[in-house]
Amino acid sequence: MATLKEIRRRISSVKNTKQITRAMKLVSAAKLRRAQDAALGGRAFSERLGGVLKKVSAGLPENFSNPLLEARGEVKKRTVIIISGERGLCGAYNSNVYKAVEAQVDFEAADTSVVSVGRRTVSAAKSRDWQQKASFEGLSEDASTWPISDLVDALLD
Repeated sequence: MATLKEIRRRISSVKNTKQITRAMKLVSAAKLRRAQDAALGGRAFSERLGGVLKKVSAGLPENFSNPLLEARGEVKKRTVIIISGERGLCGAYNSNVYKAVEAQVDFEAADTSVVSVGRRTVSAAKSRDWQQKASFEGLSEDASTWPISDLVDALLD
């Protein structure tokens, strides 16, 4: 049987772990809030850009032709970029990302490959037998420091 001193030490240890876990949750919630605010801030830019493109396209002559503006036929190849958490208390977020990808992407219909960004996505792609075109792990939290040229090269291959 454990002594009183060992029981007190164990209780103290559990309390400390609880405090650390609570602090990690608070930090994760703050980071998620910042990411959501950044995403919502980009929405205004996207809407404004859409308006500009509509104005520009309205001013084009009727006989204007550009391959990028033509309707596409059957999709033969598809690449999906999946960005998930690298580590920490974001298991539900990662799971929801994978569920959304599986719901929206038919991996059997076309030659579909995945570009995995984040350690969790790389392991999820391996466990689900998704064809990985490229994978990026160990990236910093600041997306402005990511190797974008490598990511673009992977998409253009």
